[in-house]
Amino acid sequence: MRIHCGALLIVSLLTPLLSACGGEKSDVSTLRDPREPEQPPPPSANFHGVVLDGYLRQAKVWLDLNGDYLAGDDEPAVMSGAGGEYEFTAEQLAGVDDPKLYPLMAYALPCITQDEDLMNAAVSPATDCASSEPGLVDKAYFLMAPPGSPVISPLTTLVRMQYDLMREENPEATVEQAHQRARERVGFNNNYLFDYVKSGQYRHHVYAKAFAMALQNMMTEEAQSIDAAQRLDNLDATKVKVMGASLLHNAPKIAYAATGVMKDIRSTEDFAAYDFSLWKTSLQYENALNDPLSIKQINWYVHPDTESAALEGRNDNDVKLLALAGVQDPQRKHVGRAGLTYDSKGAVAAVRLDGGVDMSRRALSLDAYVSSLTLDPLYTEISPADGEWDVVNTLMLDRGRWVETFSKVGDAVLSQRTSETVTGQMRPQKDAGAGLVRINSYSTDSATHNQVLVKRAFVFDGDGHLSNDTYDNNLEKLNTQYAYASDGRLNGMRTFTDRPESSCVTEPGCEIATSNFTYDADGRKLTRRYTDIHDPGFEWCEHYAYREDGLLDYVYLERYSVDAEPQGEEGDVIMLVTYEYDALHRLME
Repeated sequence: MRIHCGALLIVSLLTPLLSACGGEKSDVSTLRDPREPEQPPPPSANFHGVVLDGYLRQAKVWLDLNGDYLAGDDEPAVMSGAGGEYEFTAEQLAGVDDPKLYPLMAYALPCITQDEDLMNAAVSPATDCASSEPGLVDKAYFLMAPPGSPVISPLTTLVRMQYDLMREENPEATVEQAHQRARERVGFNNNYLFDYVKSGQYRHHVYAKAFAMALQNMMTEEAQSIDAAQRLDNLDATKVKVMGASLLHNAPKIAYAATGVMKDIRSTEDFAAYDFSLWKTSLQYENALNDPLSIKQINWYVHPDTESAALEGRNDNDVKLLALAGVQDPQRKHVGRAGLTYDSKGAVAAVRLDGGVDMSRRALSLDAYVSSLTLDPLYTEISPADGEWDVVNTLMLDRGRWVETFSKVGDAVLSQRTSETVTGQMRPQKDAGAGLVRINSYSTDSATHNQVLVKRAFVFDGDGHLSNDTYDNNLEKLNTQYAYASDGRLNGMRTFTDRPESSCVTEPGCEIATSNFTYDADGRKLTRRYTDIHDPGFEWCEHYAYREDGLLDYVYLERYSVDAEPQGEEGDVIMLVTYEYDALHRLME
């Protein structure tokens, strides 16, 4: 399953005219076809180019020979001049085989770099800089360009970051492929690798200004420090990489802001007169700048002879049990996987599902979903996992509403409990530190084709802990209560129903399931013991195993008799769940 990030408001933008129009006055002889990239000089000459949002004077420019986004002492570096022009001399390039083979980087330095857009603005913006020099940039940011581009701009920054991300997955990826993918993200299908100011392309200029200001807003106060070599000494490679990935992740929203001002900008003169200062507050995007390892994929495995991936039998009569050592057998059946993507803050943004195990009767803990509060993401009955994403679960925060959407893709067969499309709205309602989140979702019963309203409510206590969870599908109302220890760890869960069951026919509101947890000395979850009224002869225990770095490695689900105790690795394993990780910046969409 392939999940598409619903957290982004993706706006399709009309492709602008490539030539000056609408009364814009430009010398035609100075215009160039923006579809053609700027041509670098031959390798034998001094290497020169231009750095711009508007043209940037006194920006630090360097050849990023090792690709680490940092200005190393052994990397050729210069300061740009008027018109944003920079030039590396033949002496500086001694030992560099061909500068076109390397990416470029630039720093706009606070209270040093001058933006000619600001110098030429109708009203010069106020800054906190001590100097009275016109057009000073009051907050730092970085720019970059892919190999072969002598132009460095916010738009080339998108291409370079996309190129680097693609190369991490496929070393054969090309700049042109990255260029095309960046254009698709932005929704502005034009050339990004040229001097749009020189060519009078004000639409490019508006987009570039939006991305430059978004980058400025991402930069923390600590990142403003400059060392003696004119470097941002508190900006490391990880932070640059995460901010660059965040810029790509938020590209549709930034582009949407740029499109919103196009009605007021019809020429380069309009651009010079426009006040972009509002973007200093509106284009704000938080980042998880430590680039943590995050869950990339979760895999579900069962015994190779288990016929029903849905585990439909109430007493598991059709499920083969195995010892933990046996689950490492390459013949084990891969019955499901979930692929996770994240927003720039590190919260789960979307989940792709392939295959699946109906966990409605097993309630396997999925810590990865805690922040997203998903609606039973594994209500699929598809066996086995076939390598194609089947179900899309996307999350979007839109004007204070948390909207969660499930969609079927391909020819996946969904259970009666899962619709082809389910959309819920989660509205936080806070009261004296507590919180209430409600979901009203509609699902379609695949057997009757009737639409079913499902109501879900999550209640949080004053400490932010989930205290109560209610599920109501008009046929049955389930209420789960959560109990915590004094240190905030979850101790237990109790689930009640208002629908009489065979084991509690005397009154509604009876208890049908309980869970209890144990932890190790470091506070990590070790076990979850689960009792289900539907299977009175058996109980289940989830066992958690961790990697050396402390991350969850795998979970296995053991079945045991109610009059016995869990046997751990020696017990009967129904299912194994494994976890794969990657750096956050590679998991943003």
